[in-house]
Amino acid sequence: MNPRTPIVAVAALLAACATTPAAPPRAERATALDAAQAAHLERMVGAFVAAEGHPSLVVAVVRGGEPIWEAGFGEGAGREPDADTVFRAGSITKVVTAAALLRLVDEGVLSLDDEVARWLPEVRERLSPPGKEPVRLRHLLAHASGLPPSGYPGLDTLSGVGLTEADVFASLEGVKFLFEPGTNHAYSNMNFVLAGLVVARASGMPYRDFVQKNVLEPLGMRASTWDPPAHGLAPGHLVSARGGYERSFSSPRLGILEPAGGLFTSARDLGRLAAYGLGHLELLTAETFGESMRRQSPTTGPFGFGLGWLLLDDPDLGEVVWHNGSTQDYGAFLALHRPSDLAVVVLGGTGALGDVDEMQSLGLAILAHLVVREAGRMPRPSRTPETVVEAVGAKLLQLTTAPTREVLETAFAPSWFDAIPLEQSLRFFEQIARESGGCTSYELVEDRGRGIFALHLRCARGNAAARVTVEVGSPYRIAGLYLTPAP
Repeated sequence: MNPRTPIVAVAALLAACATTPAAPPRAERATALDAAQAAHLERMVGAFVAAEGHPSLVVAVVRGGEPIWEAGFGEGAGREPDADTVFRAGSITKVVTAAALLRLVDEGVLSLDDEVARWLPEVRERLSPPGKEPVRLRHLLAHASGLPPSGYPGLDTLSGVGLTEADVFASLEGVKFLFEPGTNHAYSNMNFVLAGLVVARASGMPYRDFVQKNVLEPLGMRASTWDPPAHGLAPGHLVSARGGYERSFSSPRLGILEPAGGLFTSARDLGRLAAYGLGHLELLTAETFGESMRRQSPTTGPFGFGLGWLLLDDPDLGEVVWHNGSTQDYGAFLALHRPSDLAVVVLGGTGALGDVDEMQSLGLAILAHLVVREAGRMPRPSRTPETVVEAVGAKLLQLTTAPTREVLETAFAPSWFDAIPLEQSLRFFEQIARESGGCTSYELVEDRGRGIFALHLRCARGNAAARVTVEVGSPYRIAGLYLTPAP
């Protein structure tokens, strides 16, 4: 989970498909990869790591519910990482939270059509307004509630430690819904924060305890935990303001927000979650399991939402069931190709959203090779759209030449001024303008994708380097900036 931005950027509007997905075939097939397949994957993943510079990465392939191939690269827990090295799963946690709530559906404790306010009466006024469609549990799991991805006072933070239920409920006051519940989809962490609270209320158990007893233990996910383990944890990394990556020595605690992205896990454990998704481990009734894999209405285009799972109509593979995850220091991707009884897991020690995009591209390329060898697909590097770089470059030239309050207010996201108030920011850029003599052009020198990039600024009295983090939606406001003299 990355509270700065949506954990998964699913920016498509989605349409309905009411058929229950067929169970994957159970025909006899060779379980292991042949030598040529294994060699190809070794080359593909090795070239990807070398080209993109990820500090650590583990990849695992599952077939027939069992791991059949794995590879580790970079820095693990004191040694090269492997399928037992622990990373953070980020938003893949949502699949686990959904499974917990669906267990309660199977037990008859609640219904997917229950209003959320039945279990959380504190939010009745906001989520069940008179005369309007209420937010139901189904809407939470399918991201169809209309709740926005951000804009929750007191909750848009890197840490949820110390936050309470009351803080969650208070943060909903004044939030503007994006659409009427059930009429569209918009990915929001808040959907699963609320789902986690419902799990606790309906079960009468703390969220962690219920998930441990009813999801993690039945699936055999023995390495999965909510707190970082004392041993076996791969180091997390942040994109460095100076280029490349720097070690993160503390991963943010999510507290009450952890149902949306707090799980620490290993590739082996995510392989168990994949085996559940492929139908090899029974956790839910057939009806409930099928519903979780079905595209929820409405849906258009190649992307879709199940209940907890995400769905993709891939040009090479057909339907892929998947989820990814991003915290500030770890990334993850899990994908299932049910017709081929195959799954792939990718875990990495960096959480930049562009890096997670690359992990997803790598995972899908691996599946495409195993399912359709002639696809010839290779992972693609993540790139920030050129329009974003141009917009930010123009703003930085203004700020380093003739800064004004108006320019600052349009250039920076509100979170910037929480740390550096407007007047202090103005004095800073006035000093930069005097010292630089004004900057007249820029050059893109490094791009981590998804709005994290570095520019070389050419200035009258000495050049500068700018490491930028940007909101990738228009008007492309700067959320983070590190300015130094150019080397």
